[in-house]
Amino acid sequence: MQKTRSSKRKSKQTKKSETIFVVVLVISGIPDTVEAFRDIKTAWAREAELRKDIRPDYDEVGVFEIEIGKRED
Repeated sequence: MQKTRSSKRKSKQTKKSETIFVVVLVISGIPDTVEAFRDIKTAWAREAELRKDIRPDYDEVGVFEIEIGKRED
């Protein structure tokens, strides 16, 4: 049986950085829902929708901006 050698090419692929917006709902200190959006407007709308039903003394909802940076292989 002949072993084949896998060729590993070092091709430099550059991925542009992208920003996503993550909405996190925490109920009584436990993360309950995590949703990702490509635009801030939609994320803020979802945050407002979730905020309507929370108990302010125990629950929280927030929007976080995440930058997915450049990657070189």
